[in-house]
Amino acid sequence: MAEEYRKETENAYLDKISDICGILPKVVTRYERSIQQMTEVRTRYAYLCDIKIFLEYISEELETPIKEITPAQLESISKDLFEDYINYLQKYEKNGVIHTNGKASIKRKVSALRNFYSYMFKSDLINTCNIEKVNMPKLKKKEIVYMDTDEVNDFIDTVDNGEVTGTEMEKVYHDKLGYRNFVIVNLLLSTGIRVSELVGLDVNDVDLKNSCIHVIRKGNTKDSVYFPDDIRDMLDEYTTERCLDTSTDTNALFLSTRKTRLSVRSVENIIKKYAKKAVPLKNIHCHSTRSSFAMEFLKNSEGDIEGLQSALGHASIATSQFYARSTQDMKKSKKEMVNFMRRK
Repeated sequence: MAEEYRKETENAYLDKISDICGILPKVVTRYERSIQQMTEVRTRYAYLCDIKIFLEYISEELETPIKEITPAQLESISKDLFEDYINYLQKYEKNGVIHTNGKASIKRKVSALRNFYSYMFKSDLINTCNIEKVNMPKLKKKEIVYMDTDEVNDFIDTVDNGEVTGTEMEKVYHDKLGYRNFVIVNLLLSTGIRVSELVGLDVNDVDLKNSCIHVIRKGNTKDSVYFPDDIRDMLDEYTTERCLDTSTDTNALFLSTRKTRLSVRSVENIIKKYAKKAVPLKNIHCHSTRSSFAMEFLKNSEGDIEGLQSALGHASIATSQFYARSTQDMKKSKKEMVNFMRRK
């Protein structure tokens, strides 16, 4: 079941959290425990990584080992030092590697610090919170990157023929994994599931009788996602072939060349590779398949937001409304709804 994969992934992140907490002050460990019931394990790990970067930076300023930094020292950090840190995040070197962060990444890191400082303040570990005085980076309105119907068809055709570079090695790769990739992109585009949900699928999560797949959504909730008949026929053929593969002991629906469960990164690379050839003028990424599904759903359902929320498994309808607000096609289709101009 996909639930088993979810549990394996969570356990891996829990190990990472344990490792990172081992090198950070005790107050960070207490903070992590305080948010366990409110956040997913991946989110907590991301917060800890962001806090670690900050502590490494101020460790040099305070001339104190990271493990020994106290809440009192954290409270003493001035607004100016916080702003110096934000400036540092734009481009810095660590272990010979140059790291850069855009406004979105910096905003996320500052948000993680604000959350951490808020915990210390509410826990009476500090009396002042200078980070609240720091302005958050302003981001441009996020635009949805998606493919329209023609672009989706071009994308699928490119995956189907498998030709990008035209090399002999590419042909060998396509002969071996072309149909797997074809099934993957069609399933993503026809259901709108996340890539993480796709790679978590096991063979027995495919319910051909009811034309659906059983996935584990964000928040560890189970959901059934339905697909059209064409996808059913495709999955019927693919699962039959997949079950004949006895060279692996994993139940994963999609396998890598090493006969292990396909990773999120691998699917991301597949999408980027073929999208770059099929849709060169757009920066198509793994979430674009989900966005393309959402935009097509809204167009064909005349803007059924609640239906889209259910289809995408969004906990909040506000997330689904983002697609409706962003689609230029829908704006154009409604341009004549209000027209006060009298015709002569």
